Amino acid sequence: MTEADERKRLLRGEYRRRRRLLPPMEKAAEAQETASVCRMLLDTLASGRPWPPVGSYMATPEELDLSPLHLLIWDAGQPLWLPRIQGPGRLEWYPVRHGDEVRVGTLNLCEPDPGLVKAEPLPEGIVLFTPGVAFTSEGRRLGMGGGYYDRVLTDLPDLDAMAIGVGFTCQLCDDLPTDEHDRTVDVCILGGDLIHCRTGLRPMLGLPPG
Repeated sequence: MTEADERKRLLRGEYRRRRRLLPPMEKAAEAQETASVCRMLLDTLASGRPWPPVGSYMATPEELDLSPLHLLIWDAGQPLWLPRIQGPGRLEWYPVRHGDEVRVGTLNLCEPDPGLVKAEPLPEGIVLFTPGVAFTSEGRRLGMGGGYYDRVLTDLPDLDAMAIGVGFTCQLCDDLPTDEHDRTVDVCILGGDLIHCRTGLRPMLGLPPG
């Protein structure tokens, strides 16, 4: 194990502990606020048109729950691209159109039911809401260590896509060690606060230069 790997391991344990210690009411309030900001971001990107394709995740008990946003997407008649584990470090994506197309599956995680919906490649222009254990104000991300989302984020530039990291306020970290395979997010929203936005996106979202 390298020095960076050991530091990641320690940080992962610390920030997971912080998430677990959040009171349930605070978690629910931050999740609702984050979902509202995510909706406003999608509205801004759409500029009066239908929302772009959206991908997300089914939260574990520790993670920020974006279910309120998922319901809005389904109510708008759009599919929501959700992942299913297909082996070590590999995710497949499914265009889910209703909560009934989700079941408890691998590792006791909620995932798309492959008997009801077929896997498809992520579409061009997708906006992908991405979980993490910790984030920095520069968009660096610390995951659970399996490399699932680093692999997905590596492919996003080819799709003209946008990666948005989401989490609780307590997941903001001053600094994170990075390796060659680690990928940053374009935008980061923690507890309803926009803490990072890639410079080129700021005018598109009506934000001042930063």
